Amino acid sequence: MKEKLKKHKVWIVSGVLVILAAIVITIVVMNLRENQTSQGQETKRQSTISLEKMDLTKSVSATGTIQSKESKTVSAEVNGVRITEVKKVVGDTVEKGDVLVSFDESDLQEALTEAKENLSDTTNEADRNISSAKKQLSDAKETYNEEKEKAAEEIKKAKEELAAAKSQVSSLEKQISAEKNAETKAKLEEQLTKAEENKKQAESSYESAVSSRDNTNKQNKNNIENAEEAVETANSNKKKSVKEAQKQVDEAEEALEKCSVTAPIGGIVTAVNVSEGDTYSGGDMFQIDNNSSYTVSTSVDEYDISDVSVGQRVVILTEATGEDEIEGEITFVAPTTGSSSLSSGTQSGDSGGAGSFSTSGTSTSGSGYEVKIAVKTNDERLKMGLTAKCSIILEEADNVYAVPYDAVHENSDGTTVVYVSEGNGGQMRRNKPSGMSGAPGM
Repeated sequence: MKEKLKKHKVWIVSGVLVILAAIVITIVVMNLRENQTSQGQETKRQSTISLEKMDLTKSVSATGTIQSKESKTVSAEVNGVRITEVKKVVGDTVEKGDVLVSFDESDLQEALTEAKENLSDTTNEADRNISSAKKQLSDAKETYNEEKEKAAEEIKKAKEELAAAKSQVSSLEKQISAEKNAETKAKLEEQLTKAEENKKQAESSYESAVSSRDNTNKQNKNNIENAEEAVETANSNKKKSVKEAQKQVDEAEEALEKCSVTAPIGGIVTAVNVSEGDTYSGGDMFQIDNNSSYTVSTSVDEYDISDVSVGQRVVILTEATGEDEIEGEITFVAPTTGSSSLSSGTQSGDSGGAGSFSTSGTSTSGSGYEVKIAVKTNDERLKMGLTAKCSIILEEADNVYAVPYDAVHENSDGTTVVYVSEGNGGQMRRNKPSGMSGAPGM
């Protein structure tokens, strides 16, 4: 395979070649060159080839680079932490989850301890505030009940005194009304005056007891409501303060977890950007490539991209694997040239097995379409970074008769013919190859 190939078409000859094979003939390719001899006669130089079967392919060629199918860069989410150990070097094989580097965790451990102590203190203080608020609520309710009972007793007593005063006034009024003796009546009226004063005092005491009860109940109810709000506030404050303290614990634990940097995939370490003793301040630390399978990144120019699609077979050659063909398959074709990020040069053209002919040409990836090819052949000789010469197979024909383009001649009327050798005298007979009619010449 040449590195630079220009696309051309190899036409598979079918019908006419079967006829030629049946009569067991040889195909004569005539390169006519007119040479004027001194006697004015034409001489003809003739060459012949034997008709043989061969494998033919129509393909598009491109050059790319062997890459790992999956590549991951590894970084840490901590900052300003000293690296105590780098556990892997370039070339080491790792499994997913393997620890790659260790950090100095002493400061982070101290921060976690402090955060846990703060969480405990915050929780205890919040619980004390809630207990205090609940006690105030309980006291307020107890005071309300006690004073309510006391006020009820005072009202009851004042009510009884008022009733007795009213009864005495009523009794004296009846006696005065029935009394005929003036002196006795005068004494009764004096008693009535005092009884009426007692009645007024009893009424005032009763009204005062009722008013005092209402005011006391109202105040005690307000105290209860305030105490209930205090309990709710204490509970709410506990949730907020404990949540914040717990967040600090979680962050400290997370920071410790982030100090354990592990491999996200299995593969081989291809880059290490940190050293023991460094103070890590961000950035990529490692690169890991999955070398269990490979892919080829290349590009195809705009003249050939319409013939390329996902699923097509690809034959790959590398310097490391010599003439051994590596099988591949297209897994991605970029929809636009803008999505291509490749910078390697590619070659585009037709390449085939024995009997195929091509001319070389060059296209650049800057104007090409990115194409990804999955490598399907397992070969220990394959390495990342190898240059891969790829033949994207468009059409294939195995074990068929074929002739070079030079063996096909075009008549003035547009028909195409081949010349067949008859006998040992080199007599030529012209045959029209119907199966090749309309085939373009070079």
